[in-house]
Amino acid sequence: VEKLGVDRSKLLISEADLVLFVVDSSEKLTKEDDDIMDLIGNQKVIILMNKSDLQIQVKKEHLKEHLQR
Repeated sequence: VEKLGVDRSKLLISEADLVLFVVDSSEKLTKEDDDIMDLIGNQKVIILMNKSDLQIQVKKEHLKEHLQR
């Protein structure tokens, strides 16, 4: 069931005019976050850093660098 959701998400990302990527900024990026960033790298993206009121573990620069690969 989860694979169906992932496959559908990949399809929708490829068809999207704009992708909103929500990152839990209080946690370090995961392998899944990196995989998603690989998928959205060629799309128009707005990154939302959630939980920014907590100690920040994710650097904006890292996100920007990863998406520009």
